Formats: sequence, structure tokens, C-alpha cells
Amino acid sequence: MTEKPNMENAKSDEVEISDFLKILGKIFTKVGNGIAWVFVSIYELLILLFLFIKRKIVWLCIGYILGMGLGLISYYNSGGIYRSEMITRANFESSYFLYNQIDYFNSLIKNDRIDDLTKEFNISPDEAKSLIDFTATPIKSDIEAAKLYRQTFMESRRNHNYNFDTIWLNTLKFDEFKNELTDYDFPIIKIAVRSKKLDIFSKLQQGLLNSLNNNPDLKEKKENIEQIRKQEETLLTDALKNIDTLRQVYNRKLTLQAENTSTGGNQFILGERDIRNPELDLYDKSMRIKDELIELRMRSTKEKNVLELFSGFEKTGLQQSALRKIGENSLYGLAFTFIILIGIEFIRFLNRTEKSKQVIKREV
Repeated sequence: MTEKPNMENAKSDEVEISDFLKILGKIFTKVGNGIAWVFVSIYELLILLFLFIKRKIVWLCIGYILGMGLGLISYYNSGGIYRSEMITRANFESSYFLYNQIDYFNSLIKNDRIDDLTKEFNISPDEAKSLIDFTATPIKSDIEAAKLYRQTFMESRRNHNYNFDTIWLNTLKFDEFKNELTDYDFPIIKIAVRSKKLDIFSKLQQGLLNSLNNNPDLKEKKENIEQIRKQEETLLTDALKNIDTLRQVYNRKLTLQAENTSTGGNQFILGERDIRNPELDLYDKSMRIKDELIELRMRSTKEKNVLELFSGFEKTGLQQSALRKIGENSLYGLAFTFIILIGIEFIRFLNRTEKSKQVIKREV
């Protein structure tokens, strides 16, 4: 009598498992069919696109040729376009301001603010009208990222807890740190200018440097940091003097102890460890402080200005190729023609749909 319920429970378990497997199989089948439908749809869209291009190839070629013609006319009417680059280093965390300043110059050019451009760069109105645009791009590399990583986690700081930096070093690895860096974090920046005049770039260079180096907020920040560095240099110099004083006192103590030992007045024996360790500790500390002092002075030498010039603009810019200008306009003409043809086909499709619905209503 007790075996029948057990048999019924086993059969019910088998039924539930089989139902679950059937449902799971249906889910996988639907997912597979959905993926297949996506690929089939993409394939059909590509076929329709190629057929559309085949039918409209003549109009697309006409649009491409028209764009090429407009590019030729624009190039010869505007004359040559010249480009030059400069490499700078944005000190005192001024990269944000530099990018904003570049956007400001571009807005002046776009809105034809000739008077403002002449004041900013100390150039003539004709030279201001010749400006096309400014661009600023950071110089990114693993070496620059490694320098930032070292400055953030691996440089010793007396006012930081070493264990705290070690925890961050183990938590945030270099690859993760590099991926989190933004354009504003890289201090070395390449600035490029395009102009219709050949020999304007040296004037633009001085205007760019003055726009940051003479900015009141950045000058105040620079002066505050320089003052802090002078105080730190004074502290390090005083520390070296104190270490020299301690070394002299220690040497005098050793001399007195040696004299007392030789006369038999005080039989106090110093082991080799007791004699050597204090000297080595003082030596290590003095060398560490000297390294910090040298690094501080080197950084002060490198960061004399807010925007430091590495490589300036050439006196005469390099002329951009006519093929680039013509090619850009040709692609614009091709894209414009393609959009117009798509719009025409869509309107025709709507008209056909409207007519078919009207025919169905009449038949009904």
C-alpha cells in the first residue's frame, strides 16, 4: 500500500522535468529563429541597398562630380590653406583652460569676431579673416600614462602615508588607470592652426602663449604653487643642515667614548651594529632629502610658465593638399545626392501605399 504513492510521485517528477525541458527547447528554438531572422533581415537590406545603388548609379556619379566641381571652385577662390603645429605642456593643471580657450578662439572665427581676434593675437583684420580653425589634441602614449601613474602612486611623499599609496597601487592597476585617463589628464598637447595666409603663425604662437601665461587666475595659482615650493625647498635645506649637525654631534660622542675607553675611565664597548647604524641612517636620510631637493628644483625649472613651449609654429605653414579639399567636397556631394534619392524613394513608397489603400476602400 505504501509503494503506490511513491510511484505516483516519481511519475509526477518525470512529467515536470520533461515539461521543463520542452519549454526550454521552445525558448532556444525561438531565440535561434530570432537570431536567424536578424541575419536574414540584414542580408536582405544589403541586397536592397546594392540594387538601389545599381539603379541610381548615374545620379550618384553626377552628385560626386558636382561635389568635385564645387571643391575645385572653393579651393581656387579661397586660395591655399596652410597648417602649422606647436607642442606645449600645460602646467599647474591648466589643460582645462587651454581646451576652453581653443573653443573660444574657434567661436570667434565662426562668428566673424574680427576685432576680438585682432586684440587676442595682435594681428591685422586681414590676417584675422584668414584664420580657419584651431585644434588641440593630447599626445597620448603608454610612456606618458606611466609617468602619470608614477606621479600618482609611486613617488615618495613625506606628507603621505606610504601604506595608503600602496593600497591604491595594488587596487588600481596600470591598465585600469590608463583606461580611466581623459584628454585633460595628459599635460603635453599638440595645437594646430589652419589659415589662408602663409606667414601668420609666429604671431599666433605668441598670442596663444600670452592667453594662458597672462591669465590672472592662472598667474595667481602659479604664484601660490611657487611660494609653496620655495617654502618646501627651505625646509629641505634646513633638514640637511640639521642632519649635518647631528652627524657632527654623533661623531663627537664617538670620539669621547673612544677616549674614555682608551684611558680606562669608562669601560663601555660599542658593537659594530651600534657604531654603523646611526651613520647609515643619517646618510640615507640626507641622500633622500637631497633627491627630493633636486627633483623639486628640476620641476621648478620645467614649470616656469603656465603654458610651456616645447616646439613652436613654423614661420611658414605647410600647404594642405588640393586633393583633400576636393575629395571632402566630392564625398559631401555624394552623400547629399544619396539622401535626396532616398527621400524621393520614400515619398514614392508613401504615394503607392496611399493609392493601394484607396483602391481597397473602393472595392469594399
